[in-house]
Amino acid sequence: MKHSLGIMVLAVVVGVLAVGRLAQANMLTNGNFEDTSGTFPNGWLVSGGVAGQESTTAQNLVISGSESLRVSGGVGNVTQTIATDLADFTLSFDWLRPFASIPANRTMNLHLRDGTATPFINMRVEPVNGDTELALQVFDGGWTDLDPAGAATQLILETETAYTITITASGFGAAGATYDLSVVGGSVNESFTAVDLYQNDPFSAGELVNTVRFDRQGSHGSSTFDNVTLTPEPASLALLGLGGLAVLRRRG
Repeated sequence: MKHSLGIMVLAVVVGVLAVGRLAQANMLTNGNFEDTSGTFPNGWLVSGGVAGQESTTAQNLVISGSESLRVSGGVGNVTQTIATDLADFTLSFDWLRPFASIPANRTMNLHLRDGTATPFINMRVEPVNGDTELALQVFDGGWTDLDPAGAATQLILETETAYTITITASGFGAAGATYDLSVVGGSVNESFTAVDLYQNDPFSAGELVNTVRFDRQGSHGSSTFDNVTLTPEPASLALLGLGGLAVLRRRG
């Protein structure tokens, strides 16, 4: 009995450690775009007329390392879908507008979705105030300004400045799903908690995230991306560990 119990304890510990390593691993391939083998960007699907180009020092600003992804050209998207559906996750990526000019239309459009379905989170950087500034907005039946001051203000971003945008989501696929959002770069250091702005509410079973997509319409301005990571959140790991211990208690 003691021998069997020891084996079960060891199995639970190994399983928890394995899941812990999974939580720390980026589930996206070539999220830093440093792998230039094959067709760039290796590991990502480029669709439509959009150009997923290497953003090297000779072309435009590189955010980090020797390569970044510059999305320009026509209508289309740069997409990656993973094999795992996620309810609790963190998406983080670096973004910048690689030119000093402000475009006439949005210069960044992120979709977090379940395959090809309507995106749950639809985020953009849009020219505002007579096309003199850029503001980060989220779609919720209409485009909504993020309000860092708790008043009628906008989250303004600068051109040629790299920002790290992080979305930490919990409870997708169930009622009450929310996410935390942070934006850091230049003079900006803002965070928003328990955000529930969605294009498509992820409140039903099976409504989980497995796809990151950078979208572009024909008149959109160019954007540069780097260091894209999608990792499972540890919230579910604690449940897995407790579940294993509960099994041991019942068998004991």
